[in-house]
Amino acid sequence: MKRKNKGFSLVEIIVVLLIIAILAAIAIPACQGYLEESRESRDLINVRAVCTDIIAMGKTGYKTDIVKEVELTQKKDDWQAFDSVTIAGITHKKLDSDTDNWKGIPKAGGVCEISYNKEKNTVVFNWKGSKTEESTIDFSLNLHIALNNSGLLDNELENKTFFEIDSKCDGSTMVPKLKEQIENKSLLNHGTWAYYGNAKKGKESERYLFWTSVDTDKVGANKQIPVIISTADGKFYISSSTTARKQKSSAYKPYVAIAPTGSGNSSQYKSYITGKDQYNTLEDAYKAYADVVKNDYSNYKDTLPH
Repeated sequence: MKRKNKGFSLVEIIVVLLIIAILAAIAIPACQGYLEESRESRDLINVRAVCTDIIAMGKTGYKTDIVKEVELTQKKDDWQAFDSVTIAGITHKKLDSDTDNWKGIPKAGGVCEISYNKEKNTVVFNWKGSKTEESTIDFSLNLHIALNNSGLLDNELENKTFFEIDSKCDGSTMVPKLKEQIENKSLLNHGTWAYYGNAKKGKESERYLFWTSVDTDKVGANKQIPVIISTADGKFYISSSTTARKQKSSAYKPYVAIAPTGSGNSSQYKSYITGKDQYNTLEDAYKAYADVVKNDYSNYKDTLPH
C-alpha cells in the first residue's frame, strides 16, 4: 500500500501567515497601550507619594519651601490613558492650560518637579523634559581649564601665594583673558565665579574656584549665597559664602564679589570646605547644589541654569 504524507500547500501557509500578521497588528498596539497605561499609573503613584511626603514635611516644622523631582517612566508625551488627573486635590484635564498649581505636560522620560510653598500652603506640579535633553551644560568640562589655558599662571600670577579674580570685577585685565578660554557649554557661562588662592605649581589643593548661580550684583552685598567650590586638584564641595562690595579703584565702578577677601592668603578658603561633603565629579556636585538651592535657598531657585 502507498502511504500518503499530506502537508500544507504554499497558498495555505501564506494564508496562515497573513492571519497571524493581522492578529499581531491588532494585538501589539493594544498591548503597548496597556504597557503605557501601566507606566503612567506607576508615575502617578510615585508623584502622589512624594507629594504626600512634601506636604507632611511642610506641616511639621520645615522652615523653607521644599522642592523634589520624580523621574517619569512613561514613553509618550502627555497622558495616553487618562483625560483627567487629580493629585492632592488638584485636578487637571488634558485640554486645560497651565494654572498656578499645574505647569506643562508629562514628557517621555521626563520629570515632575513638585514644590511646596509653606507660606501659601500650596503645591505646584511642574512637568518637564529630561535633564539630559534640557541641559546646556557639559559637566565633564574642567572648571580650572580656563585659568590653566589663559597664561595667567605663568605670567601675571607667577609664583604668587595669593590671588583673587572675580568675574564681576570692573576694570580687571585678567577677567577678559579668562572669559576667552571659557568653553560654550561650561558652567562658568552662568551665574558668578571667582578664582582664589595660591598660583604656585604644586599648590593645586590651595587653588579654589567659587561658583554660584546667583548674580551677585543683583542680590547685593552682605547676602548669604550657596556656592560650589572646586579645588584645582579635582575635588568639589557645596558650601556658602557672604557677598561683599568691592572696588578695584576709584576709576572703576564698585561690584559685588562672591566672597570677601579676608586675610589675603589662600589658607582662609580652607574653612569653606572643612567638614563639607566631597564630590568627585562636577555633575554630582551640581546635583547636590541644586537640591540645596531648592530646599534651603528657594528664593534663588530660578537662577539655576538648565
